[in-house]
Amino acid sequence: MKNNTIIVILVILTLSALIMMYDTISVSITPMKKNDAEENTKFISSNLNEKVPDFTFKNLDGKGFSIEDFRGKVVMLNFWASWCLPCKKEFPSMLRLMKYFDGEVVFVAVSTDMKLSSIQYFLKSFETEFSSEINSQNLHVVWDEKHDISQDLFHVLRMPETIIIDRQGNMVRKVVGDIHWDSEKTLNYFRKLLR
Repeated sequence: MKNNTIIVILVILTLSALIMMYDTISVSITPMKKNDAEENTKFISSNLNEKVPDFTFKNLDGKGFSIEDFRGKVVMLNFWASWCLPCKKEFPSMLRLMKYFDGEVVFVAVSTDMKLSSIQYFLKSFETEFSSEINSQNLHVVWDEKHDISQDLFHVLRMPETIIIDRQGNMVRKVVGDIHWDSEKTLNYFRKLLR
């Protein structure tokens, strides 16, 4: 009797673990829901009205930039990592938003990965569907190897974290967690910023 109880408990624990693993894996491939109430809360929760600190960075091609180079455009300053499932989940919608605004929105994607090869593998996984976006001059993927930008300058604690910078260089919104960046609500917010 005691052995049967132990076996039943082990089976239940094993099944629970498998279900949780399936849910975790499916998050990375399941499309985001457009009417997610939590998403809307994340998007409107954190207003900022501060000037973005001036900083420089190099993209993966080695080309140097200053955040000031993008004055006059709206910037999505996104902090992410290849191992972060919510980062992987939101990345396609960020690319679609960038494409939708065709040069008016710049996407600076700052990776905190330990290895450059992890970033390259992450980007390669999106190349089939988003080739033109991945190779766009409006996408700047940055390897923050020493965490100078993410930790020292912006004090990022969780990923993904995105700071929206308006045309005048003001940080106007901070989003912690993944959202559906090409939802109608979000597109309307960006349209207002671009007026």
